[in-house]
Amino acid sequence: MLEQSLPERAVEFYLKACDVCEAEDRPHQCAEMVGKAARLLIRTKRLEEAAVAVQREINYYGQIENPGPLNKLVMGLVLIQLTRGDYVAADQAYRGSLHFPGFAASDEAGPIERLLDAYDQGDQQAADQITKSPLFRFMENDFTKLARDLQVPIQEEPRQKDPDSGAQQEESTPDDPYAEGLL
Repeated sequence: MLEQSLPERAVEFYLKACDVCEAEDRPHQCAEMVGKAARLLIRTKRLEEAAVAVQREINYYGQIENPGPLNKLVMGLVLIQLTRGDYVAADQAYRGSLHFPGFAASDEAGPIERLLDAYDQGDQQAADQITKSPLFRFMENDFTKLARDLQVPIQEEPRQKDPDSGAQQEESTPDDPYAEGLL
């Protein structure tokens, strides 16, 4: 199979197949093809391209009357963006999906929002608890692996306030060549 030996080439073929299906106005087949490309991109750790492909898949399923796996795809897109370390893009993906019928009241919406909150607060323990729930564990394998391996960045120490100005001031380190200023 081309997927195992030359995944980059397989991605190209899936995306071309999607373009053909799009020209024939078959959004369901487009979603399937771009979805296969997205899973390969995740496996090859090309997460930025995978995020674009999953967003495209979500858009195709949004055009269909029976959206099927739309909610799980939003979860997957949020996981991809958080794995990339891009909280803002993950939050935008979540908020941008709230307009899909039934998504806001779905079983997936609450845990996604809690995961985003845990990530934003730097709470690895809360994020682990959420991603170990059955909702995340029984997704497609590629998304489940992203959930399992998700690392929440540690929050930086709060900046100390300068008592004179009341503004926040970063502490300089001895290794900082610009501690005394640029000139």
